[in-house]
Amino acid sequence: MLGREPTAVELHNHTHRRQQNQQWVDDRARRTYDDYTRLRESQAAAGEGSSAGSADVSDYHTWTHAISGMQKERIYGLGSQASEEQSSSAISHSVGSQESLVIQQVANLAVELENVRKTQANMNTQILDSFSNSLFASKDVARIL
Repeated sequence: MLGREPTAVELHNHTHRRQQNQQWVDDRARRTYDDYTRLRESQAAAGEGSSAGSADVSDYHTWTHAISGMQKERIYGLGSQASEEQSSSAISHSVGSQESLVIQQVANLAVELENVRKTQANMNTQILDSFSNSLFASKDVARIL
């Protein structure tokens, strides 16, 4: 019918409206949808969730926020279909963001480590030069005496 998996809101609308007149089956179903709609509108006004890659994750988080989160391992309106796909999508988005942050931190640390190694090599060279100069100076003093 849709050619794709329905979103949480689409599933909620389909399962919580009467087919004859499209009225909500109860006040809770209507309030949940209204809360979701208000949250989406406020996000749109604030410019949140506008990138295509994060739209599904943002929509899923907005839905879970509207329904006040998970209850007994189920999401209201989805039952046990608390889409593993959507959950894994949200997790993978989060992991992907964290992964890119870690990669950047590792790169920064690698640069910092290289700078520390260069500084250490310069200090070793200076110490050896200083020691050599002192050794030659003491040999010269010994010859004079």
